Order: sequence, then structure tokens, then C-alpha cells
Amino acid sequence: MKSHHLHDPNMKTPSVLRAFALFTLGTLVGFVLNLLHMEYKTNFSTRSLVYFLQNSWWTLPLCGLAAIYIGFSYSFFDHKFKHTSSDTESMLIIKCFVLFIGINQLCAKIQFSSPVHFIVILTGTCLVFWYWFDHTKVGFLFNSFNALSVIAVVNILRYIGFLNQSKIQFDYLQTCLSCLIFSGGVTFGNIGRLLNFSSIQLTPNVTSERNLHLD
Repeated sequence: MKSHHLHDPNMKTPSVLRAFALFTLGTLVGFVLNLLHMEYKTNFSTRSLVYFLQNSWWTLPLCGLAAIYIGFSYSFFDHKFKHTSSDTESMLIIKCFVLFIGINQLCAKIQFSSPVHFIVILTGTCLVFWYWFDHTKVGFLFNSFNALSVIAVVNILRYIGFLNQSKIQFDYLQTCLSCLIFSGGVTFGNIGRLLNFSSIQLTPNVTSERNLHLD
């Protein structure tokens, strides 16, 4: 009887559902963030929705894949470092998500007196955001690594001529990206934790029901 449970393909369903939920939400959030930057006419996104859908549509599934990568990575770290996922509550996720959108609006809407002021404010905001909604060393290192990796890729793209922004535009792009990647990592990491904890609770119930039917 036990061998049937171990090899039952339906046992993988929670992981597939988690991946689908993370991909869908990541794609939707990516679209919303681009709309906000279009509305405030920043240098971070294109000015036209039609142009974006025709030429930059590929960024949306990329956001979805990034959400899967972050959500599953956080679940892996939780298992490896014995973090209790049950500490992540749905209300905390909602607050985290709302403040993440607020940080993006901060990048898009508020004008700062100097680039240094802009960097200092966003860096402090990200640190406070991490302290409130994550507060784990591995989460800080993981999201810092992701932010630095994206900045390195952006610099390579500019070096090979794929990006043609001016220095002011490029500095703005780097600062916003590093902030959004870091805070977005905290947000989708917590979402991944919540989905993982829900699937762990669901799987034993499904297994017990199958045992009853088989008996």
C-alpha cells in the first residue's frame, strides 16, 4: 500500500499549483508596476502601453519565472535552515504586498533633490522592509545577491549597446531595479513560504483520505 503513495503522480500537484500561482502573480505584478511607471512617465519603462506590449512583453513571463525562482528558493532555505513557515501569516503577506507596491510608487512618483538622496532613501526603505517582513540573514543575502546580479546584467547589456539610456537615466534604472528586486524578493519569498506551508498542510490530509479509500 505504501509503495502506491510514494509513486502517486498526484502527490506533485501542490508544487505545480504553487508554481502556477507564483507565475501568475509575478506576471500580474510586473504588468502593474510597468503601468505605474508609465503613468508617472519615468525612465524605468516605456511611455506607451501598445509599445510595451509589442516590444517588451517578454518581461512579463520573466517576472513570472522570477517569482517561481524566489518562492521555491525561500522554501528550500526554510527547509535547510529550519525556518518555521507557519510564522508567515496571510495578513502579513497582504501588508508586505501593499508596501511593496508603495515602494514602487515611491520610485516612480517622488522627485528627490539629488541621486545620492534617492539612493540613501531607497536603501533605508529596503532595509526596513526586510526587517519587518523577513528578518532572516539568508533572506538578506539571497535578495542582495539577486539585486547585484541583475545590476551586473544591466551593465553588461549597456556595455554591448542593448541599452542606450543617458547616464542619469541609467543611474535611475540601476537604483530602481536594485530596490525593486530586493523588496520584490522579500515579498514573493513570503508568498512562497505561505503557499509552501499550505501545501504541507494539504498533503497529509489528501494522503489520509487515500488511505481510508484503499482500506
